[in-house]
Amino acid sequence: MGKHLHTAAGDKLCNWPRHLNTELRALRTTVLQVMGYTPYYLLYSKQWPLPFDLIDCTWFRLKWDKVQMTEDLLITHLQQIKHQLHAEACTAHRVRQVQARNLGACP
Repeated sequence: MGKHLHTAAGDKLCNWPRHLNTELRALRTTVLQVMGYTPYYLLYSKQWPLPFDLIDCTWFRLKWDKVQMTEDLLITHLQQIKHQLHAEACTAHRVRQVQARNLGACP
């Protein structure tokens, strides 16, 4: 991990904290060859939620077959955005809860 942070920071080594979250995310979401799973999956028994997963989820939840006019399309798309924002807020809340719990567990 140190090598990756050094490479990401480049000439300005003092900027390594800016790259820490990205590095940790990469480590947690990369499939380990030995186990065949990501560390995140082994810890939480589910895959890391990605933004396009939230979009797909909200896309299929709506009744697109009922869209017949432009107004219907706009209303349905607004509903999709509303569902997506709600799903993102819920995911962010769960992540904050896990982070708080993990910080509380540290000595």
